[in-house]
Amino acid sequence: MYGEFNDKKEPSQGLKLDAKGVYPALGVGGGIEYFVARNFAMNLETRWIYSWDHAFTVGSGPEEKGDLSVFQAQLGFRLYLLELGKNRWRSTEG
Repeated sequence: MYGEFNDKKEPSQGLKLDAKGVYPALGVGGGIEYFVARNFAMNLETRWIYSWDHAFTVGSGPEEKGDLSVFQAQLGFRLYLLELGKNRWRSTEG
C-alpha cells in the first residue's frame, strides 16, 4: 500500500504533517447479491483494510509510527437492461 499525506490546506497551529511511503497492508471483504426480479438485483459489500508501520512527522518533531484501519460498506443495485443469449438456455422440448 502506498500512503501519502497531501493536504493543501494551511498547517494547523503552524505544524506541518509530512508522511509518504510504501507500507504493508491486509484487506478482507465479502458481499451478497439478491435478485429481486429477473433483471434487478440488490447488493451489499463490505471491506476492512488494515495497514501498519506508517512513518510520519509533525512539525520538526521526531519520526513517529502509526497504524491505519478502515471499514467500508456499500449498498447498491444492478439493473440489467439487455439479455444476451436469451434463447440459449431455454428448453425446446415440450
